[in-house]
Amino acid sequence: MKPMWISIDSPSHIQSDPLACGGKGKNLFYLTQQGLRVPPFVVLNPQGKTPTEIDAETLEGIKSNLNFPEFVAVRSSAMEEDGANFSFAGQFTSELFVPWNEINVAVKKVWDSKSNPHIATYCAEHNIPLPSNVAIVIQAMIPSEVSGVAFGVNPLTGHRNEVVISADRKSTRLNSSHIPLSRMPSSA
Repeated sequence: MKPMWISIDSPSHIQSDPLACGGKGKNLFYLTQQGLRVPPFVVLNPQGKTPTEIDAETLEGIKSNLNFPEFVAVRSSAMEEDGANFSFAGQFTSELFVPWNEINVAVKKVWDSKSNPHIATYCAEHNIPLPSNVAIVIQAMIPSEVSGVAFGVNPLTGHRNEVVISADRKSTRLNSSHIPLSRMPSSA
């Protein structure tokens, strides 16, 4: 049986079943294995079922694996997400600065976001199937002076020769729904 959660200490699960981590989880593991500094994270694999409450023992294991941060980010990790062809940027819900006593509510919100109507629209527009399984990334929140989002392809025009960066000082909720589109460059 697949583990309920996968940490950087269990990379064999990633090679044997990359679907267990989803796109974002797989990419975070890759960055870590390349020696880049990535905030500690684990990936919950609900195995296609609605995640139920995380029991106290599992929660303590996750907290320990993340070095007991005060707050965490709870993010989606569908297999189709953050890939070479489709990013799904802003399609799923992300919960930031989640205290541990609200972790189950945040996990459920992120999981339930796979049913958002705009995800069906996104998939239809790109002629791809709806995501079948959504893993959940729980990652330590890092206090920052500046938060930002970088796109290697302009998300408005699709031009691959345009890099778009949006940043905000002291932001606690910067995500794709808060990017001021007026700051996006026009196509060249």
